Amino acid sequence: MTATLQVQLDPGATGPTQRRRGRHRARRVWVDRLIPVLLMLIGAVVLAYPVVATFYNNYKQSEFAREYAAKVATADPAALNAEFAAATRYNTALNPKLLKDPWDEASSALNADYRDYLSQLDLLEAMGRIRIPALDVDLPVLHGTSDDTLAKGVGHLFGSSLPVGGPSTHAVLTGHSSLANATLFDHLPDLSVGDQFYLEVLGRTLAYRVDKISVVLPNQLDDLAVTSGADQVTLVTCTPYAINSHRLLVRGVRVPYTQADGSAPGQATSTMDWSIQSWMWPRLIGAGVALLVLVAMIFGWIVSDRRRAARRAAKKKERERE
Repeated sequence: MTATLQVQLDPGATGPTQRRRGRHRARRVWVDRLIPVLLMLIGAVVLAYPVVATFYNNYKQSEFAREYAAKVATADPAALNAEFAAATRYNTALNPKLLKDPWDEASSALNADYRDYLSQLDLLEAMGRIRIPALDVDLPVLHGTSDDTLAKGVGHLFGSSLPVGGPSTHAVLTGHSSLANATLFDHLPDLSVGDQFYLEVLGRTLAYRVDKISVVLPNQLDDLAVTSGADQVTLVTCTPYAINSHRLLVRGVRVPYTQADGSAPGQATSTMDWSIQSWMWPRLIGAGVALLVLVAMIFGWIVSDRRRAARRAAKKKERERE
């Protein structure tokens, strides 16, 4: 009788201990599961962030260009014409000795010449807009080539002609490539002789056809000089990709603009580059694999927990029948 009573009391006596152990095991299981979940999520975010940031910044830069066009469309035509005329006079008096490499920090010193430059085409935050249909590029053109400027769009090189066209002018527009969070001029090497790009400045659209592509050292500026009588624009970025020891120059010569070549002057519509670049694929695939593994783990845990619960329920029923 005593032995039998002891056997019957043991389960009740050890019940609280078993429950505490069960709760401890449950907490340990959740901790063991939480760690791989966090690792997978962090890995996916780290891999995908540069891709998402690139698309986001591309959108913001393209939106900036559209806003410029919309503001110009509602601006006072007399003010636009006066500003354009002032820019033309500035180009006529421009000192060619001011021209330097776009990435030379000394070229943006806040001296009297630079302050005068900043006062040109300053009705709006951007001085203009550049569209390159062949590359799905639509970006604002801003004063100078500082890091802050080139993070927002395309910079106009101080010392070169303002981008308003006209005989004996040569505007130089610079853009970053190989940035981890924006496309900008990444695809500039894909332009070919004969391709066209367009500048929109103060309600006017200027068309340029690529006529020369060259690679030079940073201190070789001869190709950026004004050619007497010519109306030229050169697009500049660093090359080779991610090495940046040289400069890629894509020069365009002015050609007549027709509406069939692109959107109407001042039109606020825009296309944005949504293409997936080669460097994005490994990151997207890696992030996708991490998420698939995470889903598979969670699914496995759910199945395992349900089976374990079913076994417990079956054992409980057996004990009740006994």
